[in-house]
Amino acid sequence: MTTSKVTISLPADLLERLDTLAKERGVSRSGVIAEMLARWMAELEEQSMAEGYMALAGEALAFAEGGVDAAREALPQWK
Repeated sequence: MTTSKVTISLPADLLERLDTLAKERGVSRSGVIAEMLARWMAELEEQSMAEGYMALAGEALAFAEGGVDAAREALPQWK
């Protein structure tokens, strides 16, 4: 994987926590940040997909209900 260097500014307390976590895991600051960013992005993608599925489910329900209404009009015995 190709990597690129970036420069970021962090509050001192957050940097201290980052350093502690990196030391505990035996990885670099960059490694911790890359892993956290990848997890966060995956979470956002999953959340977006779930919202999309819910929207589709609502559309499917509305379509099905419309079909039932049409069937009731066309077939009075379904009432």
